[in-house]
Amino acid sequence: MTRPTILVVDDHPAALEALAAPLRERYAVRTAGTVAAALAALAGVSCVVLDLLLDAPATALHRALHNTRTPVVVVSGLESTAAQQ
Repeated sequence: MTRPTILVVDDHPAALEALAAPLRERYAVRTAGTVAAALAALAGVSCVVLDLLLDAPATALHRALHNTRTPVVVVSGLESTAAQQ
């Protein structure tokens, strides 16, 4: 049986691996450390785990996720008050 594929996107390598590692037990996991890499890896994914702040403006990535109706889980290492600003 084919496992669903999850794309994990974070521009900090340690955070990227911390997010991806536990998911590998149940899912096929792709990782991307840049917005460009995420766009290139997006085809065929079931869900995206997406860091709130990335290496570059993510408008094109957000648009692609919206257009494909890909479910997204947004994560951030920011304190909650900083993320709200």
